[in-house]
Amino acid sequence: MDLNPRPYLLEVDGKKVEADITYNGDGYPSGVSSFGKEAMPFIQLVLIKQALQMPTGMKWSRHTPAGTTMARKWLGLKGNKESLLKQVEAIIDTINQARLEHVIEHGREYTEGPIRVHDYGDVRHTGDSDEN
Repeated sequence: MDLNPRPYLLEVDGKKVEADITYNGDGYPSGVSSFGKEAMPFIQLVLIKQALQMPTGMKWSRHTPAGTTMARKWLGLKGNKESLLKQVEAIIDTINQARLEHVIEHGREYTEGPIRVHDYGDVRHTGDSDEN
């Protein structure tokens, strides 16, 4: 796997990401093809976050670098595993905030009511309750 720096991952525009995701009528992404070109770097960031949450010594596969390696090499971050996870989460939170602003600005029929940005990066309509 290519471990060259990927500076574009630090320049992801949340509004472009959100505009590039196709949702079905229930407010969920409508499948793998629902993520366009602008959303792919965001998906990579979420995968790095997931890899950092894996137990120490685990990787996605033997051909994939560990989450700490991806965060250090691709993003240029420094620190231990916990520090890297916090830094990646901060990057994702910034993008999710912009995504949420895009949803509020442009609205969708199914987003009437509270909107929540889930940990894995999906903006969904949560209905009238706060249970989700």
